[in-house]
Amino acid sequence: SRILFLTYHLPTPGEAGAGRPWAEATMLRDNGHEVTVITAGTHYLTGKSTMPPGGRLFTTERIEGMSVAKVYAVRGFRKSMLRRLMNYISFSLLALFRGIAGRQDYVFMGTDPLFIVPVGYLLSLCHRARLVLDERDLFPDTLLAHGMMRPGMLAASIERWHNFVRRRAHHIVAATPGIKELLVKKGINADKITVMVNCFPPEVDGNVRIPAAAEWEGSPTVFYGGGMGMTNALMTIVEAARLLQERDVDVRFVFVGEGDLKATYIRHCEEQGIDNCRFLPAVTRSEMPL
Repeated sequence: SRILFLTYHLPTPGEAGAGRPWAEATMLRDNGHEVTVITAGTHYLTGKSTMPPGGRLFTTERIEGMSVAKVYAVRGFRKSMLRRLMNYISFSLLALFRGIAGRQDYVFMGTDPLFIVPVGYLLSLCHRARLVLDERDLFPDTLLAHGMMRPGMLAASIERWHNFVRRRAHHIVAATPGIKELLVKKGINADKITVMVNCFPPEVDGNVRIPAAAEWEGSPTVFYGGGMGMTNALMTIVEAARLLQERDVDVRFVFVGEGDLKATYIRHCEEQGIDNCRFLPAVTRSEMPL
């Protein structure tokens, strides 16, 4: 089958970031499908461009047997909410134009950001293709939970729209059992939902050595690797580190990753004199297991 995969981010094993989109794309390829990926031309952790220089709106390349199209998205989206919205909207609109080309049997779509959902739905109609949703986050539930949106007409409209698309989707992939449970409560048929959690075989580069590892010897170390955004709530771990420091317990905390709140955690540690926490940059997925 020909599958159009819409995903805001697609970090390869040689890049930092979530492994789910890459694992999904390669599983589809390995099962004999012809996969075309459309993704944003900015890295979702850093906001920097991943497209070749030259100012083009689209680039296409073959990566491990898959056609990967990157579309322009506004850079530096962590600077302000306006730039973030511009990033999401530019990605979604250009993904629509890029996705019209060719013929597809399925449209497989990660439902984040919000603006990509109508794009995937329209492309499924355009190609007369079956629509499959990858529900990594629920909307508007996630926005409401983090205080980014208040209950009201806008939230209700987003809820109705997403449920409209969910009911018309051929199938739904849920990232957690909890997401499936919430979808069923929203009236979605449980038989059309498959749970696929974020647990995939690591791709390890055995030649990589982590220089900082030697510095961690001698003390028990708590290691966190991943995002440092609003959904991760790492202040709980930072506060645990502070309490242990106050009690003279020799434990070191190491955080590896990037996110909107990383600078906030670092500043909090400096202001509170928490010196048993160390924050390191994100590393590639092939380095993370080491």
